[in-house]
Amino acid sequence: MIGNVHSGLNQSEDILFDRDHDLDGIPEEEIKSELESQWVVSVKRITKKRNDLIEATYLLTFGMPTLPTNIKMVLYQIKIYSFVPNLLRCFKCQQFCHGQISCIGWETCFRCEQGHEGKSCQKDPMCKNCKGDHMSSSKQCPIWIKEKGILKVKTKRKITYQEAKRIVNIYNIPKPNMPIYASALKITKKDSSTQSQKR
Repeated sequence: MIGNVHSGLNQSEDILFDRDHDLDGIPEEEIKSELESQWVVSVKRITKKRNDLIEATYLLTFGMPTLPTNIKMVLYQIKIYSFVPNLLRCFKCQQFCHGQISCIGWETCFRCEQGHEGKSCQKDPMCKNCKGDHMSSSKQCPIWIKEKGILKVKTKRKITYQEAKRIVNIYNIPKPNMPIYASALKITKKDSSTQSQKR
C-alpha cells in the first residue's frame, strides 16, 4: 500500500492495451487494488468499437513521476505506453492549447475563420491558424501537427511546454517520413547521452 499522493503532482499516466481481453469483466477498482503495490493510484477503462468488436484500453495513473516500462499482472509482464493527451482546440476562437471556457478571444468560424458561428457556414474553408485551404479543425494543418509534436515531446521528456516548444523549434528539420517531434526526441536523446559521457 502506498501513501497519499498529491493530486496532479508527482504523477504520471500510462496506457495499457488489453489486446487479449484478459481484463474483460474485471471492475476498475479491482484492477487498481491488484496494481497498488506497483504505485498505481487510478485505473480508467476506455472502450471503443472496432470491426464489431469492443476493444478496451486502460489509463493508469502512477503515484510517481517516472513511468515504468511494464507492470506485472498475475504471471505476465505487460508493456505499457506513455499517455499523450489530446491536443486542445478552442471551439470559440479555434486556436490551440486552451478551451473555450478560459478563452478571451473572439468567436471564429471553424470553417472560414470569419467572426461567426460555423455550423451553418457554407464558405470555402480557410484555417484560422495557418491560413491554409482547410478547416481549423483539420488534423492536416501544419500548426496542429507542430503543436501535437510539442505535446508529445513534453509528455515523453517530462518537461514544460515552453521547453518542448524550444526543442521542436531548434530541431524543426525532420528527416523524410519522420514527424517533427520524432526528430526532436531522437536528436535530444542523442545530445543527452553525449553530455553524460563528457561528465
